[in-house]
Amino acid sequence: MTTSQSENLFRQKLLEESQRWTEENLLSSEQRDAILRRYETPPESATPTETVKEFPRFIQAILALGVFLVGLAVLLLISFNWEYLTGTRHSGWDTVYVSMKQDGNLWKAAGISRIKPQEGVFLRGTLRGSRIEYGIESYYVQEGKGKSIENAMRNREDTQSVIVELVVAPNGKASIKEVHVKGK
Repeated sequence: MTTSQSENLFRQKLLEESQRWTEENLLSSEQRDAILRRYETPPESATPTETVKEFPRFIQAILALGVFLVGLAVLLLISFNWEYLTGTRHSGWDTVYVSMKQDGNLWKAAGISRIKPQEGVFLRGTLRGSRIEYGIESYYVQEGKGKSIENAMRNREDTQSVIVELVVAPNGKASIKEVHVKGK
């Protein structure tokens, strides 16, 4: 039932009841007229409820669900980017340890963990997105020797064209001792 229908039903009931009250001398005809004027239906143009359409319940439910999901999305966006937004970092989550195993004369990565190994050779690094930085990403060489190292590193067919000799501390911190280029 719409608002206008319920108002009309009320007005009709009021007319009937007020007529009976007047006949029973509970109300004077002046009092009845005053009551009926108070509850007169205003002209069509003055009734805001007549022009406003009511949304069906399922549309209200869909709108409420949409508002809820948008709010949830905003909260998730903020929570997943909290470290970036506040400029804070959880240093315990950034440190990783790469266990090394010997393969002939070379050492190769065998595993990665956030927990420091109790034994064996390992490198300590910092996780930056999808890559690990060990603090050995830059190495300064004598002038004129850098091009041969760069060219050898670009050679994808020979993965052992450049060998980096490291010194590894007991805590996993590495430093470059020397860079060897195959054939040089």
